[in-house]
Amino acid sequence: MNKYQSYKPSGVEWIGEIPKDWRISKMKFENEIVSSSIDKKEYDGYEKHLIIHYNDVIKNPKIYKENIVEFGYCTNSQFQNFKVSKGDIILTKDSMDINNICDSSIIVEELENCVFGYHLYKIQSKKDKLNSSFLYYFFNNKSLKNYFLVNSNGTTIIGVSKSLLENTYLVLPSIQEQHQIVQFLDEKTELIDKLISTKEKKITLLNEQRTSIINEVVTKGLNPNVKMKDSGVEWIGEIPEHWKSCNLRYVLELLTDFESNGSFSSVKENVKVDDEGEVWYVRMTDLENNNIRNEKCKYCDLDTYNFLHKTKVFGGELLITKRGEIGKVYLFPHNCGLSTLGPNSYLLRLKKIVNSHFLYFFYISDIGQTTLKLLDNSTTIGSLYKDDIKSSSVIVPPTDEQLRIVEHLVIKTKEIDDMVQLEQKKIDLLKEYRQSLISEVVTGKIKVTTDE
Repeated sequence: MNKYQSYKPSGVEWIGEIPKDWRISKMKFENEIVSSSIDKKEYDGYEKHLIIHYNDVIKNPKIYKENIVEFGYCTNSQFQNFKVSKGDIILTKDSMDINNICDSSIIVEELENCVFGYHLYKIQSKKDKLNSSFLYYFFNNKSLKNYFLVNSNGTTIIGVSKSLLENTYLVLPSIQEQHQIVQFLDEKTELIDKLISTKEKKITLLNEQRTSIINEVVTKGLNPNVKMKDSGVEWIGEIPEHWKSCNLRYVLELLTDFESNGSFSSVKENVKVDDEGEVWYVRMTDLENNNIRNEKCKYCDLDTYNFLHKTKVFGGELLITKRGEIGKVYLFPHNCGLSTLGPNSYLLRLKKIVNSHFLYFFYISDIGQTTLKLLDNSTTIGSLYKDDIKSSSVIVPPTDEQLRIVEHLVIKTKEIDDMVQLEQKKIDLLKEYRQSLISEVVTGKIKVTTDE
């Protein structure tokens, strides 16, 4: 990539040097920045309008009419202040996730009768000095995101104040050069995004293939010519003639949860959880994110471990979510040291007639997922109860056949998982390159424009 002929200090540490002909300014001098007070609540006399919400910005780097599906209510005066127009940038102003600090979307077409909601800023650029698409790319500069993170307020919810945003520096080439930079980045990012999309589709197909293999083997086995029979369970259908279907209670050695350790008051008194300790305090989010005894996990001391004696985890147990998103199932790994189960999940220890790895594959299959979700009779937050789990149906092949099935599925799923991991690494590299390219171009580290 080309460089500019000469550079000068920007005077801003996170920007560094800029091309000699570029200038530095503050956001407030080049833009109008507005925060909203509109939500989805309806009040007498208020008018109904389409509304851009926080999640719309997180999910959509470019906002079209089709992205906006919710409504908010406001007075006519509020509508005039908070309505949006083509070219406006909508920016997240606070978040519980550091990765979403000052995420931005640009409105790429006129949105009639549309406003923006809480937790967002609207930024309107002075069009004679600043191309709004250039500013959009500038907000995708990694160094700027790090600057916001370092200077933001709060601990649990991290916020970027209006004062901080207004006094943030930006670099300004001439308006003609901004147009050229936008054209270059539009073309390059579109190519990169297409490559990313292709690889994401490949990952989707690989995951579908993985599920299909599991579905086939846990319900029909490895012999395609085996004689079948009706399982007696509508959503399970036919199974090999020599297999059994039964209630889970007949193959359970133990079904327990965090609450079985004692009353609320005794748990509060005896359970001490911290960021460090001798015993891993296992949460489902740890397993979901493959956080095995690392710095993101929670820990407790030996006294707490001994108090939580009914939920000690040794390896090979199944863990099933009891509240929230029903259907999450994990096989607890071996050799994890002293571990005990945290709230909101069940621990299942099985009799020797059922291999826990086989039952794990059963539960993550489509039939297993249906089995668990049919147990949820709640109307709001999903909930599973012990008696319902015990009475649920499972498939039980002979133990030697379970082992062969597990061995087969471990090999096949690992092959697919390795391919998925490889494609994901390629996606991550493309995203890193995309962000690096944007950062280098909008701060003038590389030149993509002509002098004409």
